[in-house]
Amino acid sequence: MFLTDKIVKIESVECDSLRYDITVADNHNFFANDVLVHNCQNCYGDVSKYFETKTFEISEKCEGSSMTVYYRDGEFGCCSRNLDLKRDTENTYWKMAVQFDLENKLKALGKNIAIQGELCGPKICGNIYNHDKFYWFIFDIFDIDTFSYYTPVERRALTKELGLVDVPVLKTEASLQGETCASLLTMADGKSVLGTVGCLREGLVFKANAKERISFKAVSNLYLEKQ
Repeated sequence: MFLTDKIVKIESVECDSLRYDITVADNHNFFANDVLVHNCQNCYGDVSKYFETKTFEISEKCEGSSMTVYYRDGEFGCCSRNLDLKRDTENTYWKMAVQFDLENKLKALGKNIAIQGELCGPKICGNIYNHDKFYWFIFDIFDIDTFSYYTPVERRALTKELGLVDVPVLKTEASLQGETCASLLTMADGKSVLGTVGCLREGLVFKANAKERISFKAVSNLYLEKQ
């Protein structure tokens, strides 16, 4: 069964009955009355406790396909979101890895490392930015030996050193003191800095400037309504 009707109106209603936010492990998808749906998730209570003591990097959440390259114990590889891809210079992921000479660059670093980014361009997720070529925007760097992520500052520095491009960073040291779930969702709305005029961004990603991993995203309701 497929839903093909166009949404014509969305309105909020008051309700005092019991409601449940169903959570399903792994991909968070499940079928309800033969319709494939996705969890509604809210981690505000878990992350807001850090708003008084941490500053956050705020970046645009890119709409694309996850791409990771890694170097581990002499082995270089390239992955999609779920698969370690066979070396193939005709494959778009591997083309990007070759274009940036990442095998030699990571080998020269002398450490076991993985670099994660969003691959955007023609035929990827509808290409909402109308790109005429492929771009790889870096959002995370992972130290395999220490099993830890680079801080935002460390990630931006190494991304620049390797000649790569970060996801669009809107603020590097933002205070979230006093922000509510509703205000964060309002903040997520806006125009993308990547696309053509009128292109909405998918949302925002918030990462604490701290050694401990504190990261969350706010997806734009305007973007979801349009999509």
